[in-house]
Amino acid sequence: MFQHILVVKIKEGALDSIIKAANIAAEATRKEPGNIFYNLLQPVEAADTVIFVEGWENESDFLVHVNGAACQKFGETMDPAVAGVPQAYACRVLA
Repeated sequence: MFQHILVVKIKEGALDSIIKAANIAAEATRKEPGNIFYNLLQPVEAADTVIFVEGWENESDFLVHVNGAACQKFGETMDPAVAGVPQAYACRVLA
């Protein structure tokens, strides 16, 4: 399994727009070949941060997803709400 984790600091007042866009993206992503899960999390101690966690059968399926039109459109929608540079982690599951 392959996981992708994206940690994003968001601008004040932008949480609702992120949640709305993420719900649309999640519905489509969960139907894509190879997707195991797609979750949007918010740390209890960091209201200005959201974390996207995606699970994929393999890295190839993830790359098809991330290079697809739907993912690109979601990124464009999310860009105005982002404060700073998101931290992305491509992860192999070890245990």
